Amino acid sequence: MAEKRPRLKIKPRKSDKRLEIAGWAVILASWLLVAFSYSNLPEAIPVQYDFRGAVVKWGPKLRIFLLPVLSTVLFLGISLLNRYPHHMNYPVNITRDNAFRHYTIAARFNRYVKLLLALIFFIIALRTIEIAYGHSGQLGFWSLPIILVIFVTPMTTLLIYLFKKEKPF
Repeated sequence: MAEKRPRLKIKPRKSDKRLEIAGWAVILASWLLVAFSYSNLPEAIPVQYDFRGAVVKWGPKLRIFLLPVLSTVLFLGISLLNRYPHHMNYPVNITRDNAFRHYTIAARFNRYVKLLLALIFFIIALRTIEIAYGHSGQLGFWSLPIILVIFVTPMTTLLIYLFKKEKPF
């Protein structure tokens, strides 16, 4: 199906560039947080949490680097996907008439998702470090509901905009 879709290069707007910069800033903050905290961490840190945010597994402190690594890999992967909007899935048929609009909406949505993922990984790294230092015992019962809201809200917004006939946000 993607072979038949128009191939367009979507030029980012100023707001898109701000989202990119914010995402990269959060990724950099994650790397700095982990790098500066690493030497003071105890040998065992929380590496797995349950639905309430309580620690269920401890592991070696080196695993703290997994959070910024995953965040960076996901960020770069979604950035790469944004270069090929004609390969993405859409809930409507993409034509020459609607391609620019839908590609623009999808690219902006992906930028929001990248930023939100980076923020989630940063918060998890921060809370993991706090728990490892003994400042807290768990992520908190609010963690899972907040993460779900963070992902459901943009997805709902995206679907609303895709089915509207107006200009993208």
